[in-house]
Amino acid sequence: MKKLATLLLAAVMLLSVAAASADALFTPVNRSAIAGLPALPSAIPSCKVAHDEKANTYTVTVSETPVWACANLWYNGKGNVDNITFNGTTATFKGTKAQIGLWWIGGPYSGEEGKPLNYWMQKGDAEGQFADEEAALAFGKEEYPGYDDYKLEELYRWDVNVNEYDEDGNWLGYVGGKYWADPAEYGDDQEAFLDAVLAQFEAEYPGKILKCEGFSEELRAWKLLGISKETWMAYAGDDALLIGYQSMNVWYTRGGIPTRVTVPMNEDPFQTGKQLASASVTYMRDGKYSGHWYVSNVEATYANDPVAKVSVDYNDTTAGNWLRYNVTLSSGGTITYTR
Repeated sequence: MKKLATLLLAAVMLLSVAAASADALFTPVNRSAIAGLPALPSAIPSCKVAHDEKANTYTVTVSETPVWACANLWYNGKGNVDNITFNGTTATFKGTKAQIGLWWIGGPYSGEEGKPLNYWMQKGDAEGQFADEEAALAFGKEEYPGYDDYKLEELYRWDVNVNEYDEDGNWLGYVGGKYWADPAEYGDDQEAFLDAVLAQFEAEYPGKILKCEGFSEELRAWKLLGISKETWMAYAGDDALLIGYQSMNVWYTRGGIPTRVTVPMNEDPFQTGKQLASASVTYMRDGKYSGHWYVSNVEATYANDPVAKVSVDYNDTTAGNWLRYNVTLSSGGTITYTR
């Protein structure tokens, strides 16, 4: 009986540790507080991808000799990432044109990122709107049953007023404005947004002295996501080539466009005081053809510590606030915390 009581106590203690919040092991920081953040390299190696349909081969040519490389390739009935060998700056390997850049998911798949259920759930008190997160989540559970969990991603929008002034700086009146603008349309650059709005109204009202005023950023809607632990077969993604160079790792699309760049870091980005083993920052391009890059992930591994690894995700629509973080324990297992 005493032995059974001891085993039960041990089990309860184990469950308590497993249920512990990642907050007790690591405190995430917003992007502005990351220490020693290296800039995006000014020269990302270029990549050209050519496909020979008769020979069923790809030829990849890069501007800098890689250290290693792999292709995200579905070929010969297998979904995997094949290692590819470069001869200097050129590599040739087998693959059908339609099959590169397709992530194959077959087997146990945990949809932790969530499946989009309703991209726009407008915030407000009117009919068809949702006053708070609780109401939005309740709607999701009712309208889209069958998911293990639900979450919301915040969608912010920008507003600004355009006012007219005389030559002495006296206010003459309100002319117009721009409201519910998507920050992503302006590269999340507030100045670019204001310049574009002002240029639009100056063209409509030539000769008037106009100013953009009253800028505000408001949480206007949510994107509803359903999280499922189901198993299914699927294809997803666009990343085709992952190439490691001396100073960076780069993901390219099947067309050779760089979409993600990972750069090593020399100091602990989170200033934890732990013994740093390695660290890196990943920059992501906002859209395939956009020139706008942002910090999407910062990662650090530690030696001789209960925390083996920390990975923090960011996006470019929440003013540098962290989105989620994973704490991998040296004893095994990962704790995930989502904002």
